[in-house]
Order: sequence, then structure tokens, then C-alpha cells
Amino acid sequence: MKIFFDDGTNVNVTLYDNSLKKYAQRCFKHLQHVDVPFRKRDGIDFLLTTTVNEQVKILNNFGNKLGVIVDQQKCLSLDQFYLNFLHQVYEENYDGNPIWLDFHETIHILEKFSTGEIYDKRLDIRYRESGGLLEQKFQEHYKSKFVTQLKGGQLCLSWGELGKSPWEYWQNQEPNNITRICELAKPWINLKPHFFVPLSDTDLLENRRKHLDKFLSWWEPYKKDWCAHWNIQNWSWQDMFSVIPIGQVENLNELADAMHRGAAIKCLHLDNKYQREENLSVELYITAAWDTHPPSLEILIDNNSVLLPTLTYGANHIKFNITLSFGTHSLKIIRSGATSDDNSQLVTIDKICIDMFDCEKLVLANSTFRPIYPEPWASQQRKQNVELLETIPYETVLGHNGEWELPFTSPVYPHLLEFNSSLLQF
Repeated sequence: MKIFFDDGTNVNVTLYDNSLKKYAQRCFKHLQHVDVPFRKRDGIDFLLTTTVNEQVKILNNFGNKLGVIVDQQKCLSLDQFYLNFLHQVYEENYDGNPIWLDFHETIHILEKFSTGEIYDKRLDIRYRESGGLLEQKFQEHYKSKFVTQLKGGQLCLSWGELGKSPWEYWQNQEPNNITRICELAKPWINLKPHFFVPLSDTDLLENRRKHLDKFLSWWEPYKKDWCAHWNIQNWSWQDMFSVIPIGQVENLNELADAMHRGAAIKCLHLDNKYQREENLSVELYITAAWDTHPPSLEILIDNNSVLLPTLTYGANHIKFNITLSFGTHSLKIIRSGATSDDNSQLVTIDKICIDMFDCEKLVLANSTFRPIYPEPWASQQRKQNVELLETIPYETVLGHNGEWELPFTSPVYPHLLEFNSSLLQF
């Protein structure tokens, strides 16, 4: 794998052969087709070079864009209770607008000044909202890969929940209330494309041990209820600071030099940068019903037949693999078999997944069904002034024969991101 910078520099990364390798490969298979939404604050020197005054101005600018009045004086004084209030403003108003994420991250930067935790030099690789489709549930067995001692140049998968760890909750003087603790303090719930690279060997527990007794004393009355809320069987305080190494940068000095020159990460590529096709799995979840005989289906990609599945009564799981060149494509389902003697046939498209991505929003926005209405029923309906549409958008219950179509684009990941972002509902 390679990390590419906007000045033309690139460095190699070797992925470790462990239980997270498959997740990492899936992430970078798709994320290589989107740019890293790199921010200045992701750079290795940022926390050592920025100032409270600069960050308050940035926070105020985000606030203006979001219609949030920011008390700059309280922010400049690092008033933690006010910063906690701003966290609640974010929680109550986040609607998918990426500016809210910038607002939220800037609050955390000010809190780092407040707590003094600005000592680690590292490069953050955060995909933010661009990585949302690649989230998956964190599994308990992933903890076997937890470490707190890192080697310089390790590519690490880290906790990235939109909340606080119990440690941060305590540091930030949030309310001593178990209800609020369960709302805001979160364990590792989801794996996300949230990575970082330390520039040197790092002990993630350093500078924290000296405050540990105070934290544990505060935490003891809440731990049991918090673990029960999150359905956690085994949890230790080290879990809050642990990360999972998934790879190693082969030339750390070259990466550091690029960052010191002010270069920004452009993208990460798992395969050849100039690839022009991708291998995809396609899954269709279809429910079929009938009285006398089953309906027939033909699955096509770009008018080329790929499958003639035999339907069973009830749930059907149809899957196949396809290699597609980058560009516009079309998934079609030709539905046939309905006759005037038996109008009970139904074919319902319950779900379509491409490379395990649920395409519900793409189907909602882009699919069409062109039914073939049976005669003499169609003529009778028209005589009664019933309008029979030639093309029906987002029709997933196919009672008539006809052609269902879903246009899409390869590479598929940025295409799905576009539709999920435009149709996001809160």
C-alpha cells in the first residue's frame, strides 16, 4: 500500500497479517477512490505550533457558519464548563453537515490545551464522513490486538467515536451523573477508518499514570452501570488508550520530511494507482410468492446476462461477482412468468448490496421499473381513466412482468457516498 502526498511524495506501507487485515484491505480497496479530507490539524506538528487564540478564532468561524454564537472570552480562558456546553450544542444539532464535525474537533483541540495532552507527535489520517460506509461493529476478540506501546511509523487503527472516553469525560469535568456518562462516554463501539502514525516510539499511557488513582477513584461508582449500559463483559482502564497496529510505514523519515515541508496527504492506495477496474460482489435479497407457478428472473449487467436464478417460495439470496471498468453501468432484473390465469405472482426486491454496502438510498433515488401490463386488463383500466405509468420510479414490488433497472457508477464507493450524503435524513 502507498500513502500519496499532494507534492508528489509517496511512501510504502506494509499491512500486518492479523485479524484486522481483511478490514484494512476492504477499507483501502474503496477509500483509494476518495481523497483524504486532510485538515491542518491532522499534521504532525499542529498541536505544537497552533495557539489557543488561533483555535478560538477558527471555532468562532465555524460557529458563524452554523448559526452558533460562540463566547470567545470563555473559550480563550479554556472554561471547561462552557466547552462542555458547546459539546451539547453539537450533539443536539448535528445533521450530517461536515462543518459540525470541524466544530466538534476544534472543541476537542481546545480541551487538549486545557488538559495539557498535546505531547504526542503523530500524523492523523481521518476519513471523517467519507469513511462512514465502512464502519462495522467492534468485536470483543479485537482486544487481543490492543497495545499501548507503539513503534515509530506504525499505522494504527484507533478509537474514533463521536463522544468522549471515560477518561476524557472525567478530565473535562462533565456532570457526575450516570445518565449523562452513558450518553457521552463511549467504549469502542465501531471500527472506523480512523488511523494515525506516531513519528517515534510512543507510550500511550505516559503522562496519564500520574492521574490514574484520581480517575479510578472517581470512576468506581459508575463503572458497573456504564458497562451494563454498553453490554460490556470485560473492560479495563487500559482499553481507553489502546490502539490496534495494522501496518508499518517503510520509510518514516520520508513521511516526516513531507509533513515538515507542509505537504498534505492526498490519498492511500491499496493497489496500482492507475487501475481502471474493480472486482465487486453483488447480492440481491428477493422475496417471491405465487399460487400456481413461480415467476422467472434474469439478472443483467450492462445488458449482458449474468444469472438466471431459480426462485424458491419466500426469501431468496442471490449473489454473484463481477469485474467492471470504471464508468457508468446498469443492473437490470427482467421479471417474467406472470400470466392472466394467475395474477398472484409477486417479486419483492428487499435489499441490494454491492460489495456489502447496502444500496437502499441509491435504489430510492435511481431505480426504475418499466412494467408490461397484461391485456385485456390494461385496456380496461385505461377506459376507466386509470393512469398506467410506463416507468415507475423506486418500485421494488414487481407484480407485473417488466424490466427493473438500477444505474450506478464504478468505482462504486464514491458513488454510494454521494447518494447517501444527498439523501441523509435525521
